Amino acid sequence: MLCLLLSLIGQCYQGRLIELNGEPDHIHILFELPATAAPSVVVCSLKTQLSKEIRANFWDEIKDTLWNNIFWSDSYFITTTGGADIETIEKYIQDQGIEKPKRKYTKRQTKKE
Repeated sequence: MLCLLLSLIGQCYQGRLIELNGEPDHIHILFELPATAAPSVVVCSLKTQLSKEIRANFWDEIKDTLWNNIFWSDSYFITTTGGADIETIEKYIQDQGIEKPKRKYTKRQTKKE
């Protein structure tokens, strides 16, 4: 899969894959694209090609988990990094899938009047 991603982003769109990771129900991909590449077109292409590849190679493993034979949802989120620190975004993506400590909350006492 990684080779397919690298190929699509690099060869097809002249971009660069920077980081990839995810959770059981979604993935995070950080990539760099030239200004001439439309991010929405790249994501649509990635979803289509990855779906075909995963279905071809892992059908027995995924067939019972698909909802109505759908691999990806229609939705996705894209944002540009603008002036954001790339290392911070890379770290965020690398930390996906790592269980975070649960916060403990205490119930506040309300004042009775």
